Parts: sequence; structure tokens; C-alpha cells
Amino acid sequence: MSEETIIAWKSTRKNGQPTYAKRGLPLPLNGQPGAWHDTGRDPILCASGVHACRTIRQMIYGGWLNEELWVAELRGAVVDEEDKCAARAGRLLYRLDTWNEQTARLFAADCAEMVLDIANDKRSVAAVLAARRFAFGLI
Repeated sequence: MSEETIIAWKSTRKNGQPTYAKRGLPLPLNGQPGAWHDTGRDPILCASGVHACRTIRQMIYGGWLNEELWVAELRGAVVDEEDKCAARAGRLLYRLDTWNEQTARLFAADCAEMVLDIANDKRSVAAVLAARRFAFGLI
């Protein structure tokens, strides 16, 4: 466990609603970051703390890509796993307006494309192409 302040991604449902927690972090207001939420305890993954992702790998492995994507700041004790990290305290800095249904679909297609050589299947290539065309409203 390390003591630090880090920038991370926090993925939520619409209007900052959490995926699993009972309540979300305070939303930014009037161009200012949201208020700090301090849990008062050292983080325990899946049990306590403010959960987020430091890396793209964590977001993909954890399946954390939801409707909204926020840039968050975490502080205090931080623990990391392959699919997430958690800290004692966190706040939302701002929402990434460029993350939307289209960019989510294109990101998924990019991820799938990275492993097409493993599948070595024309149907998989066609599926990735179809996902991209759908993202642009072409099918």
C-alpha cells in the first residue's frame, strides 16, 4: 500500500451514479472539482475505499467502462489489483465529454482488433468492421 495522490479514471452510470456502490462521489459543480469523499479507513478492494482505475488495463480487465468516464483524484493509502485500485479518499475532477456511446463502441472495436491474429477467423474480422460501421450509423 502506498501513500500518494494520483490521477485515475472513474467510470459511472449516467449522472455520476456508481456501478456498485450505494452512493457516488460528489459531482463537480460550476467548473470546480467535486468535494473530497474520505472513507476514514484504509482501502480494501471490493469492501472499502474509493475505487477507480489507474490504467487502461485495469478498466478493460475489470469491465469498468460504463456510460460516463470521469477524471478523478485519489489520495491517501492506495492499493492496486489487476482490475482496479482503491484509495482512502477521492474526488471527481471533470467528466470526459468525448466518452460517449460512439467512442465506447470504437474503443471496444480497437480492443477486439488487437487480438484478431489470435482468432484468425474471417467472421471475427467482419464483426469488428460491423462494430465500427454501427458506431458511425452505417448499419
